[in-house]
Amino acid sequence: MFAPPAGVTSGAWRGRSMVASVGRITAGTGYEYLTREVATSRHDYYTGQGEAPGVWAGGGCSQLGLAGVVDPDDMAALFGRFVDPRTVGQVLPDGAAVPELVLGRRVSTRVRKDGSVLEPVAAFDVTFSPSKSASVLWATASDPQVRQAVLDAHEAGVSAGLGYLEDNAGHARAGVDGIRRVEGTGLIIAQFRHRTARATGAPGSVGDPQLHSHCAILNRVCGVDGVWRTLDSKAIYRHAHAAGALYAATFERSLSERLGVSWTATADRVPMREIEGVPPQLVRLWSSRRQQVLLTYETMLDRWHAATGRTPTRKEKAGLLDKATLRSRPPKTRGDVDLHQAWRAQLTAEEQAAIESAGGRPVVTDGGRLPAGSVALTEAVFASLHEQRAWWTRAHVFAEVARLVQAPEREVIEVEVERLLTGCISLEPDDDNTYAQWDATKFTSPTILNAERRVVAAAGQPARWSVPVNDTTGLGDDQADAVAAIAFGPSFLTTVIGPAGAGKTTMLRATAAAFEAAGRPVAVFTLSAAAARVVTEETGVPATTIASWKVGKSPLPHDGLIVIDEASMVPTLTLDQLLRSAAAQRCRVTFVGDYAQMGAPEAGGLLRDLTATPTAVHLTSVRRFRHDWEGEASKLLRQRDPDATAVYAAHARLVDVTTDTATDTTARAWLTDTLDGRDSIIVVDNNAVAGDVSARCQALLAAADQLGQRVASGADHNAICIGDLIQTRQNSAALATSDGRRVLNRDVWHVTGASADGSITAAHTRSGSAVVIPADYLSTHVVLAYATTIAGAQGRTVDTGHVIVTPRTSASALYVGMTRGRHTNQAYVVTDSHDHDEFELGERTLATAFSAALSRDPEGQKSATAIGIEWQRNRRHRASARQGDTPGPNPAGCLHASI
Repeated sequence: MFAPPAGVTSGAWRGRSMVASVGRITAGTGYEYLTREVATSRHDYYTGQGEAPGVWAGGGCSQLGLAGVVDPDDMAALFGRFVDPRTVGQVLPDGAAVPELVLGRRVSTRVRKDGSVLEPVAAFDVTFSPSKSASVLWATASDPQVRQAVLDAHEAGVSAGLGYLEDNAGHARAGVDGIRRVEGTGLIIAQFRHRTARATGAPGSVGDPQLHSHCAILNRVCGVDGVWRTLDSKAIYRHAHAAGALYAATFERSLSERLGVSWTATADRVPMREIEGVPPQLVRLWSSRRQQVLLTYETMLDRWHAATGRTPTRKEKAGLLDKATLRSRPPKTRGDVDLHQAWRAQLTAEEQAAIESAGGRPVVTDGGRLPAGSVALTEAVFASLHEQRAWWTRAHVFAEVARLVQAPEREVIEVEVERLLTGCISLEPDDDNTYAQWDATKFTSPTILNAERRVVAAAGQPARWSVPVNDTTGLGDDQADAVAAIAFGPSFLTTVIGPAGAGKTTMLRATAAAFEAAGRPVAVFTLSAAAARVVTEETGVPATTIASWKVGKSPLPHDGLIVIDEASMVPTLTLDQLLRSAAAQRCRVTFVGDYAQMGAPEAGGLLRDLTATPTAVHLTSVRRFRHDWEGEASKLLRQRDPDATAVYAAHARLVDVTTDTATDTTARAWLTDTLDGRDSIIVVDNNAVAGDVSARCQALLAAADQLGQRVASGADHNAICIGDLIQTRQNSAALATSDGRRVLNRDVWHVTGASADGSITAAHTRSGSAVVIPADYLSTHVVLAYATTIAGAQGRTVDTGHVIVTPRTSASALYVGMTRGRHTNQAYVVTDSHDHDEFELGERTLATAFSAALSRDPEGQKSATAIGIEWQRNRRHRASARQGDTPGPNPAGCLHASI
């Protein structure tokens, strides 16, 4: 029910390459999902009742005599116990058993002090999958040659992606802290191609089409020194997105050559390339089926609770999910019908005609790819890198080139990567060839580094004027100090750092009063129009968006104060532009925010750097919470202090849930608060989960007779009923409210009525103003508002907060989620971690799972300057470790470490 966790599944770098993901397969029986899915007959395979057997791949297979189809016994020996399958069950002439040879360390589990089990990782499951339109074309084309062409292109892409991983991540590490890289002699990979999305398949049913290949990479490699070691797992994760980008580029090029298909980039914030001519409604149909299954499952779960009075076991839940899948599916075809015939049966005549004409014509467009060596490619790659973070590795550059360059052969991409890296600045220079991790070295651009230096230097530039502060009534000492620093402090730029609930709004209101009394204008800039509206309503200070300033609609005042709200989320390049413009207008500037909360979606991280400047001011008192202990506990969260776990546990704020029960448990707690009249919010990892959780809240409201009839469907594929809370997700000047305001992104509304033309009427939850929302906007830009992401929650204050904590939740996300509620904040901690639904990672306790999230701080939110400083700071430790390292000899052949 939840997306693959960060640090466990890292196939895409900020969503740029969603065609490769990485999961971990534990030793023992973790691999059995792959072998269990293999069909037992040709009939079963062609009717969708199983998949093709796996095949061996990778340069290391020959060392163990592995080739062709994967034998389940060989898989069990290698992926279950790290045993050379050639030594299993062997006997000497006298009948004595031959000892089994173990590759590297023996499999062993570790038990933590709290009793939880830490299971060893047997393999990494790198999964490659094409865009949804390609799976639709393959599934529904009537011509077998077309379907085979898609399969061949997919295999070509997988081969290219695995080849890249073998070259760049097929090594081990040795020495103190793994400081020395030991090149491998080839990976051992069991490759299984699947045809359907698991979440929509059930016994006896036809799953939704989703072509993909699981590539289980054994967590052992034989080094060039002849010793079997554990793979460098960090390298697998570091290069997965680049492998995925190469897969996608190879797939697209290969399919265009075979079928003549054209590609077009989607209009999404993170664009994907889809095949021109494939009906988009089919892509949506087979992408949204999971939501229908989950809704049916939740209904069946309710009935189970009512009938038995208990929670079903894991096995019983699996049975319910299978039944929900069957009940949510269109009428089933006969069991002897070919899988592709079953999929085509779900298409209209017009849709089938579109599928048949999608290929076989001259390629018109390749989705906006650019010529190698061109200025346009250089600008596009760096623009994309700047949109991601302040620094990058060689793999990040490789992924962007693969995504953007014409003729994306591996050799062409490598040449372009080298060319582009010459324009980058290394943040981790290392001239020791024995130990340098060239593939992990972090780079930045002169554009980013110069912008960071200018912003930090601005904190030391003198202010040209000041204003007096005559009234600090109602302010705490820390708030009064902040107002004074902004008004008559010595610096042109003042940074105010405040934890969640520190009273930044009150401080800003007093600041504005001081400047207005002195005849100086005040302008507040925010990232979103909804945030700007809230600032204006709560402080009386005119606020607008940074985007409106960029397009010239909101000019900066002259000789006034400029405040940048939630500055931690504003990209570095934008902060730099604002400061330079503000200086030209003789303004004072104040950044307000908290580096411990969510960072910028682009290159950022500067707010943390600015806290070290002499002119930074810190708000220290937390004023939001009803209970004093919670204010102190929130400070521990902010500091990433592991003692926070015990404090929240002692006050019963941590709830143990599983992947299956998290949605229901959280939604029921939210319902209790809502029916008691409290303003409550649920915070989750991403929009997809928000849609699932909101659907569950809606079902509970309906069961409690709180909702009316269904009147529409939203962009999250959920129903919309009279009485629902909905959220608009796009600014629209065309939709005017009854008080003359425009509809904004993240505005929340209460549905009050519906019309025959498909439109609805709704009332704004803050102002009460009414609006008519037409059907086309509803279906594309409206979602249920009961659950939201961290980005949607930051800046909001409610009565009670509920946050679902998964293996994806970061420390900053946990801190934001646990500080929204005035009265209570509850964490629902998922303790049965999954990479895929199929692969369990071992038992996690409530305490260890919460603490793990608290320690999960994304490195990508750091500035380039901070990365460079850390590298220099750790120089002495690296030198000491290298001095004590003693590389061993290089014997011929691969040795077994244990017998």
